[in-house]
Amino acid sequence: MSYEIIYDKQFVKVNDNTFIPMILSGSNNCTEYSPSGRERRSRSWFNFGYLLGYAIAGTMEQMLEKQEEQRKKEMERDEAYSDKSYGAYSGLRINGTLASFGAYTGIVKTGCKKALTIEQLAEENVNLHIRTYSSDKTREILKEQGLEPVSFFPQTTKELEDFIKNIEPKYKGKKEGTLYISYSGMYESTPKRIRRKYFASTTTSVEKQEVKSSIGYVVKAIETKDDYTIGYLVSFRGGSFRYSPYNTGGKQHLMKKDAEKIAKKMTARRFTIKFVVEQVVYDSEKTFRVPAGKKVSLPIEKKEEQTDEELLASLVLLDEGQEIANFFNPSQKCFLDAVGIALHDLIKGCEVLGLYDKMQQALNIFREKYPEEYYVLLD
Repeated sequence: MSYEIIYDKQFVKVNDNTFIPMILSGSNNCTEYSPSGRERRSRSWFNFGYLLGYAIAGTMEQMLEKQEEQRKKEMERDEAYSDKSYGAYSGLRINGTLASFGAYTGIVKTGCKKALTIEQLAEENVNLHIRTYSSDKTREILKEQGLEPVSFFPQTTKELEDFIKNIEPKYKGKKEGTLYISYSGMYESTPKRIRRKYFASTTTSVEKQEVKSSIGYVVKAIETKDDYTIGYLVSFRGGSFRYSPYNTGGKQHLMKKDAEKIAKKMTARRFTIKFVVEQVVYDSEKTFRVPAGKKVSLPIEKKEEQTDEELLASLVLLDEGQEIANFFNPSQKCFLDAVGIALHDLIKGCEVLGLYDKMQQALNIFREKYPEEYYVLLD
């Protein structure tokens, strides 16, 4: 099945209300070679003019209105429609994850909020290129309509506004001569870098304290159908994620609740994968950075429960049995073999130490193996 993938966005700000919706996108069934030489799905920067009736620029309200029209059409087409699975009906994914309608409109809302002007882009060696298609057929059609091919690099916002006002109307609506836009100098790492520069949070960074622990937590991804462990979560973006085959290679959390929060969030976004929290015990202490002043309770190693057979095998036995008296009523006595004595001592020791789960397990074994002696000594 063919679908479109939106990888990134960097809108251009024409004025406070008008934007050019530029996105990095491509089809899932087309491939190319990445800068590192590896084959991947193809992608390129272009104007998402579909949301504006193929105009170059428009308002956020116009784009959201078009998206709402698309949503209503999908709802009319299928009674089972769900906003959460919008991408399944429209053939759209965002960063490899099936797009929800909220994520789709988020492209527009965030894109307008973090749009940059021509001047700001130029400072980062990025230029906007507005042109007509260069095919012979396009030139022929333009000639018939008395229009010249266009190749324009606006240097200022005013030049861009003048072009949209005076030049674009002549080409708008011409099927073969429609203007389209691309970037030059916009590499895949560029948008994130320039957004950090212009839209970095102004909040004061939180002071950190270092906490050492020999125990931490990771989030494990499991294929629901076959109960197969995929790996341990390293990072995620939206519903997609990177993982390591080793638990020590996954993102380490000091607090179990932090790992549980991520596991719950990721499980809600995937239909065939569940995410669970697993404890990790390190060979040596690991350093975690947590907010300064935050009260931290170091995790305690989770001990695997012993089976009854394992508990019996771990007992230290005397060479022979002997008579044992009731702790509270010494006049009540009975003979126990070596195993019975070891179980009796374990029960009493766990009671003193407050290890009630293990005490109860030993008590159940004793009652099953020595029912009469149980009522004399421990009931």
